[in-house]
Amino acid sequence: MPQKLMIYWMMKLIKKLLGHKSLLFIAFVYTSIITFGSLVNPTTLPKIDANLSDKTIHIIGYFFLTVLWAFYGFFKFRDVDFKKLLISISVLTLVYGMIIEVLQSELTKNRQADIYDIYANGVGIIIAAILLIRYQKKIKKLKSNF
Repeated sequence: MPQKLMIYWMMKLIKKLLGHKSLLFIAFVYTSIITFGSLVNPTTLPKIDANLSDKTIHIIGYFFLTVLWAFYGFFKFRDVDFKKLLISISVLTLVYGMIIEVLQSELTKNRQADIYDIYANGVGIIIAAILLIRYQKKIKKLKSNF
């Protein structure tokens, strides 16, 4: 029962955000934060007092990046095939992560590209895609209310 309640409130919040047409803004800002956080000197970033590994942060970050852009795409385009859109968003998100890794090695002095970061990004993207497919009917129902 708590899971259904959580989904209900998440859908209500998403509906409100979509009603204000702010999902694109949120996705863009989130993408900008990931870009900025990935390319600045890590010692200048605030320390998060959580016992999360770098790879866990990548998984979580790219999970939400995929979810945000998938919701934006799905609600932006009326007659879109959900799975095709999700595949496109997933591939683009993975390519974005690869570009960020290359930029880290080329543009920064204190960061380096890490293939395991790309793997972690992929794990976050896959988890997001699986959950989005799993809740596809609920997402379509939410979309039909607009």
